[in-house]
Amino acid sequence: MNSEQHDNWITGEEFIAGMVSVIIPNYNHGRYLGDAIDSILAQTYTNYEIIVIDDGSTDNSREVAARYGDKINYIYKENAGLSAARNTGIRHSEGEFIALLDADDMYEPGFMKRLVGVLKARRAVDGVYCGYRFFTDEGEPMSQVENRVFADDVLYKTFWGANYWVPECVIMRRTCFETAGPYDESLRALEDWDVWLRILAKHRVTGITDVLIRHRALPNSMSSDPVKMSDNRFAVMKNRFGTFEKPHPEFTDDIGWIYGNAYFTSVIEYMQADQNEKAYQMLEQAVVCNRTMIERDRLFYELAVGSQPKGDRGDLSQLNLAEKQAVLETFIDRLFASDKLGLNDAQQRQARGRAYFNLGKLAYAGKDNTQARKLFMKAVGIDKSFAKNSEFMGLVARTVVGPQVVNLFKRESA
Repeated sequence: MNSEQHDNWITGEEFIAGMVSVIIPNYNHGRYLGDAIDSILAQTYTNYEIIVIDDGSTDNSREVAARYGDKINYIYKENAGLSAARNTGIRHSEGEFIALLDADDMYEPGFMKRLVGVLKARRAVDGVYCGYRFFTDEGEPMSQVENRVFADDVLYKTFWGANYWVPECVIMRRTCFETAGPYDESLRALEDWDVWLRILAKHRVTGITDVLIRHRALPNSMSSDPVKMSDNRFAVMKNRFGTFEKPHPEFTDDIGWIYGNAYFTSVIEYMQADQNEKAYQMLEQAVVCNRTMIERDRLFYELAVGSQPKGDRGDLSQLNLAEKQAVLETFIDRLFASDKLGLNDAQQRQARGRAYFNLGKLAYAGKDNTQARKLFMKAVGIDKSFAKNSEFMGLVARTVVGPQVVNLFKRESA
């Protein structure tokens, strides 16, 4: 972010108390723009302004916006990217609170009232986020919902592991953007993650589990390009830490965790793009940066469902478990053959056992008890310590008729 970007940035000297300024950046999304605007007009909270920044669209976006007359502030500008569009909208805003709604997404009617209510009730909080559900480009609900809430005091560090928000699930006080500075216009992806990190470093933000956003999972969207996402992810990290070898001292002890999570996020993006070779390369880098990753149940779960598209991730009714098992086994075999990790036999057994344990949990959750039992047997056959794991034994007990298999595991672990 250069000094020129700061020259005309917003100030907090004048704003309209209680008003929410909703910034809608738009580039050739005329097909969806009306739905976004209508979702604002349907809000039960009525103190807001709508600012549509048309970033050089060549479709019917201007005509769609014109239908709303003076209900919106429509600003057309030459195409300069999403960051520049958001910066323009924020500079033209007048509200005490700022919200960012992508042109293809929608608010539920109670969104503003609920989030602004939190901000008004808790003056020490500068921002609030809510949950969201994925929708198809036609507006049909999908299975995936994201509404995790993290403790306020660990949110900043947690966000270095991944970006859990979509832009529209957050309302921030104006002061957050004043102190954080504008969106980095050199970034072509993850510009929102970059701003959230700058805000979270200095402001308290809290979360609610209410699902109040309809987020479209569009085919061929920017986030479906794993190269662009990875390049911009590491650009954000380089801006914050410098090179990997010389990280910023604030996170020296945790740098491996941060970089490991960054690489692992790229693993999933490459799997979703059906580029498993590149995904494996990123996985190896992730484990090199943070060896403890192979001890996480979450790693094996994510690898098993990793290639499922956004909106359907975790939908077991659409999961080909045998196919995912084959990919996971290949990845693990290659990891353990790599001379970069130096894992001993005990560590390898534990990791393999954990992989099959988590595949078994997926089979059990998908109501395939026969397959679940087979996978659990593989897990305990590789690492007998699972027979002493209460969660493991409880799941085994629920997949069999009678206690005989449970007793078998106990005998094998003796």
